[in-house]
Amino acid sequence: MTNTLPSTSSDDFGPLYYATGLNSKTNSHIFKAAVYNSTSDVPVSLTFEGVGRGTKADLTILTAPDPFSVNEVGGTNIVNSKTTPIKAGKKGEFSFKLPNLSIAVLTTS
Repeated sequence: MTNTLPSTSSDDFGPLYYATGLNSKTNSHIFKAAVYNSTSDVPVSLTFEGVGRGTKADLTILTAPDPFSVNEVGGTNIVNSKTTPIKAGKKGEFSFKLPNLSIAVLTTS
């Protein structure tokens, strides 16, 4: 992320914490998020200025079995990583849900 982009939301911060930005070398828009202390999946719906319907993106979500999970040096990687290709819907909107105690990165193509 080479530039931070302004963002607005109709909801308060928490349990979703996020930042938006731009990679000026690739012109990719980026959304980084963490969900902490949620009792259920958190719905996310976002748009980027200048990004239209059908724009492709990769959504990577990292999760772990519990809040005290730790990767130990030389041990088994217990972090689950899943990357899913998604497309922007009407008005360039990306919509998905994030589970509690997850970290996510969405990068447009």
